Amino acid sequence: MRLEIRQRLRRPLDPIGIAVARGTRKFLQATGDARSDRDVYGRFHHDPSRSTSILGNKDGPRIFISYRRRGEGAGYGGRIADRLVEHFGVGQCFRDVDDIESGVDFVKTIQEAVGACEVLIAVIGPDWITQTDVRGNRRLDDPRDFVRLEIAAALQRDIRVIPVLVGGADIPTEQELPDVLSALSRRQVHELTDTRWEYDVTKLIAAIESIGIKAHSRSK
Repeated sequence: MRLEIRQRLRRPLDPIGIAVARGTRKFLQATGDARSDRDVYGRFHHDPSRSTSILGNKDGPRIFISYRRRGEGAGYGGRIADRLVEHFGVGQCFRDVDDIESGVDFVKTIQEAVGACEVLIAVIGPDWITQTDVRGNRRLDDPRDFVRLEIAAALQRDIRVIPVLVGGADIPTEQELPDVLSALSRRQVHELTDTRWEYDVTKLIAAIESIGIKAHSRSK
């Protein structure tokens, strides 16, 4: 038994598992959990010989929050993320995969992270569909765009996707979206308005809870 344990500890960690584990460890550390990358790694490493993986793992992040860090929806996205983390707990929410090292296949990393969740919250601002990169090309048309990758991975896996409209935005039409995102136009939207923000956020939380994700239990 001891020999087996030593051999498992000596086994090299694959880079995708490391990247996802580090992203999760950030959330764990915020709650006082000091586990290392290697400790967390076991929950995310895909081993074909084992039945457990991040897919369907009830102990990992269950809510993926997708939003752009720039543009008219950026501030809204941060507010929504903060509120969901406050209600559901940092361990159940995944803001983004933002700790991908050089040389790591970030497409596979995002697919793994999204696959671990049961719902993806897609925050859509007024300029979400038209934002461009430094070359003037529309971001959503770039196959490497993180937001596109996140939502496409969720749609492909048939994970529940809730388009959250902020700042008066409308849901994009199927014609406005790349083919891999066309199904987004058919998902039931949830609108957040400034005039009744608290009420709208409470309704969003209720929608997430309706699929079985419970609020974070706070210690007394």
